[in-house]
Amino acid sequence: MSVKKVLTVIIIIFFSNLVGAQSKPEKIQSKKLYEGTWVNKKAKRFIAFYYDDDVDYVTINDWTGSSNRNKNNNIDAYKAFIKGNKLIIPAENSDHHAPYCEIEILDHKLIYKCNTGTNFIDGSLLKDNSNSTVFERINKK
Repeated sequence: MSVKKVLTVIIIIFFSNLVGAQSKPEKIQSKKLYEGTWVNKKAKRFIAFYYDDDVDYVTINDWTGSSNRNKNNNIDAYKAFIKGNKLIIPAENSDHHAPYCEIEILDHKLIYKCNTGTNFIDGSLLKDNSNSTVFERINKK
């Protein structure tokens, strides 16, 4: 194999590893928007967002009951990916069974939209088969 072909392969591999990674400015902006704890008072449901520089996703903890997550027995954790000013939770149809969800902030409220039921279509919300939960921030890190 010629040197030119080897260099081409190395360049392709290098750039393919960069695809999908979150840019630093994108993470900083997302962190300003979402980081902290949010509540839906009616359902006593809480969510918190955590950003780690070593990974290309945002960790979301989701629980009900008390705002103190240490006092609750059931906490779900999800991976969300930054897409513009939204957070996207891909559908999971293996062990966990979670629908596709999108999270965004409108008028200082966090809107958490997910496809409903056993609908595991990934990549978009279904107009007639999705639900929405509204949260307010109670704690900003």
